Amino acid sequence: MIELLLVVVIIMISSAIAVPSFIKSYRGAKLRTSARTVTMVHRHARSMSVLGQKQIAILFDAKKNEVEVVSVTSGAGSEGQDMFLDQRSQRTSQSVDAAHEEEAGGEGAAAEASVSSQMIRPMADGVRIADFESEKSGQVVDELYWINYYPNGMCDKYELTLTDAYGKSAEIKVDALSGRVAIEYP
Repeated sequence: MIELLLVVVIIMISSAIAVPSFIKSYRGAKLRTSARTVTMVHRHARSMSVLGQKQIAILFDAKKNEVEVVSVTSGAGSEGQDMFLDQRSQRTSQSVDAAHEEEAGGEGAAAEASVSSQMIRPMADGVRIADFESEKSGQVVDELYWINYYPNGMCDKYELTLTDAYGKSAEIKVDALSGRVAIEYP
């Protein structure tokens, strides 16, 4: 009986030590997942820009906590960007699915659009975009942050800060020339 009690006490002590560290690790997982999502989307946009020899952009939406990759037709410029942002603010997730089906099916509205959506990735629950900094002007419109990727492999330099519900943050810094991503968890 004493041996059984001793085993139960050892299991309880082990649980008391392991459970808090497991919970802490789980809390940080959502923030790390979102930081990896941003890194993955950055690499995808850079690769698609170089391989397709066309301009690609990433749109960070702080209101919806989404990251969107968009294809920019040559000559679209800021007018195409403004038109896309207006259309984007009016659409719903159902219309996005319909637009993707229409693009896959053929010509339609995709041929007329100068900027079209390629991929949308949500941030993990409880993680939000807290801060955005870029050296270029005109990249911030009503909590929407626009980053350009060019066919030569370069992109606009930017820094993005993500925070979670527990007050933890991740700072993501992207170098314009090399495309290198640095993530810090202060």
